[in-house]
Amino acid sequence: IDAGAAYTPIPHELFTCKTLVVLKLQGVCLFEFDVSWCKRLVALKLEGLMDVISISSSSAVCLPFLNTLHVTHIWRLNNDSFCRLLSNCPLLSDLTLEEKTSNVMLDLNIVLPCLQRLSIITKFNSSTHLCSLLENYIRKLAIIAPSFKYFTIQEVMSLPIYIPFYVRVKLGDPSKLEYTSVFDRIVHLEQSICDVVSQRTLVDLLQRFTKLVVLKLENVYRLTLNVYRWDTPSFVPECLLSSLEALEWRRYTGKYRDKGLMSYLLNHALRLKTVKIFSDVENKQQIVEDLASMPRGSKSCQLVFKATTDGVRARCDSKQFRNGKHFRSCIDLPVLGSYLHFSYDRETGVLDVAYRHTNVESSSWIAWGINPTSKGMLGAQTLLAYRNSTSGFMRAYTSSIKDYSTKLQEGPLSFHVTQLSAEFLNGEMTIFATIVLPSNTTVVNHLWQDGPLKEGDRLGMHAMNRDHLKSMATLDLLSGQVTTAKAANDNMLLVKNIHGLVNAVCWGIFMPIGVMAARYMKTYKELDPTWFYIHIFFQTTGYFGGLLGGLGTAIYMAKHTGMRSTPHTVIGIFLFALGFLQILALKARPDKNHKYRKYWNWYHHTVGYVVIVLSVYNIYKGLAILQPGSSWKIAYSTIIGVIGLFAIVMEILQFTKRWGDLFCKKSKDLEADQTACIDV
Repeated sequence: IDAGAAYTPIPHELFTCKTLVVLKLQGVCLFEFDVSWCKRLVALKLEGLMDVISISSSSAVCLPFLNTLHVTHIWRLNNDSFCRLLSNCPLLSDLTLEEKTSNVMLDLNIVLPCLQRLSIITKFNSSTHLCSLLENYIRKLAIIAPSFKYFTIQEVMSLPIYIPFYVRVKLGDPSKLEYTSVFDRIVHLEQSICDVVSQRTLVDLLQRFTKLVVLKLENVYRLTLNVYRWDTPSFVPECLLSSLEALEWRRYTGKYRDKGLMSYLLNHALRLKTVKIFSDVENKQQIVEDLASMPRGSKSCQLVFKATTDGVRARCDSKQFRNGKHFRSCIDLPVLGSYLHFSYDRETGVLDVAYRHTNVESSSWIAWGINPTSKGMLGAQTLLAYRNSTSGFMRAYTSSIKDYSTKLQEGPLSFHVTQLSAEFLNGEMTIFATIVLPSNTTVVNHLWQDGPLKEGDRLGMHAMNRDHLKSMATLDLLSGQVTTAKAANDNMLLVKNIHGLVNAVCWGIFMPIGVMAARYMKTYKELDPTWFYIHIFFQTTGYFGGLLGGLGTAIYMAKHTGMRSTPHTVIGIFLFALGFLQILALKARPDKNHKYRKYWNWYHHTVGYVVIVLSVYNIYKGLAILQPGSSWKIAYSTIIGVIGLFAIVMEILQFTKRWGDLFCKKSKDLEADQTACIDV
């Protein structure tokens, strides 16, 4: 509910909604809000409110299923009422506090038995201030949240187009650690690197986190990014000497500032086992050589370098959404440069998702869906989004796919969907939604796709290449594991390969050979009528082979993926029609001496040459759609090149025999005309 202004009453009907599971209140008045009616609520976001004092002591407040709470922009937060709210959320595990509300956590005196994640979005002006915040929060959480594991401090994002600075830590099991300070519990650190301040902050954190085991870094970029240099510290943090085992760096640039920090870490981390470097810059070979030349303090250290092609794609688990949404799980989908962020409650079946599709044009649509009945497209319940070409606003809607020729019209799904929205920013399109699945659902079949947006904002058919056919998998909502549906994908890919191979051989090789047999062999009398039988063999084999293998596989693909009116399809149907006309023309062929034979020859030869040209052109169109690899295109180009070269050689050799009579006839006619003139 977004009222747009404070002191706007909530509709009374909301209080009696006993199936409400997700609630977002923005700019409304809560003074008469009795949350006891919303006992099935699992996610609650309070934004732009006057206060939360509506939760009075007289109300039978109890939110037994609430596990996610996001509090932001509360104008005047009453600590007592907020404490009362938290104390009646026994299953609360994920809490986000933004700006002014972030400090309230330090004043709580209650126990939050299930709290595992706390995200603080606030301001800090130095690394010392940040470390002080970390220490205060972790010390407090150690007392009030025995299950606490993950803590994130994020800088307030003043501009919407740069990635904010963040620090994320994971705490180890206190029963397995000996520590003298709260920082000794931190075994996992993730931090963004954006300027010299963030690098100094990293050094300060490493000095304090004496038991650190895993370090993950990511280069992010601000509008105010300046060139800065790495200043090597005069000391070595204890964690580098005794505990750090894994290092990961995303968007590594290989520039001086990155090289300095990397060299420092590799040289002093004595127990380092694995180092993973991800980079999207052009000089990858130079980066590999620089990394190999850096001295390493650990002899058992293994360095893995991975070149990425997507420089703007944010790391999955460090993505910060502009609308403040956050999710407990995130997976990198295997194809199409896509990510799926989600939070799931098994008991209530509430699935909060954000599907991100990177490297997408504004004139494209994206979709993500769940198929509750089978694997694949048919029966999928999908969320779609695209950017309106006129207004520029994003549109998100639902569509149930009932057949392969669907136009993706808007319609209801088999499950309830709320909070459906979309955004497009810097070549990245995202769909947000909350889905209510049957309770105790653990595994779903999901699929994702993209396609072109045509004139009038009509959704065009998606591509049929390998990646677009592989964009489906099985998702375990509890573990986040993705299992690709290989059987269905591989079967369709096999059919497509057979379709391409059969048509390339029948229409692209046999047909030209049959034409050349008729054109070049019949000029030799000793090869008559052998040339005719060879011609008939290659032409009929090519046509009926293409009819059975080519058209048959095309019908199979149309049945399972939908028929598209593309140039490749239209030309293919036209070729089969011309081939059939050629077969019928054989029945109407006049005798050699018949006066209409020359007209039949003109028709038969013209249609034959048109078939050859269109066949070769359509085969290359098919290879562009199939995208089987460059070897297929090279192989076919070589074969058709040899056939073409042979034809050129035969034209040269038979030039006199084929065109000599015509020139001789013209010469005789000219001599006859000259003789007639002399006689006159």
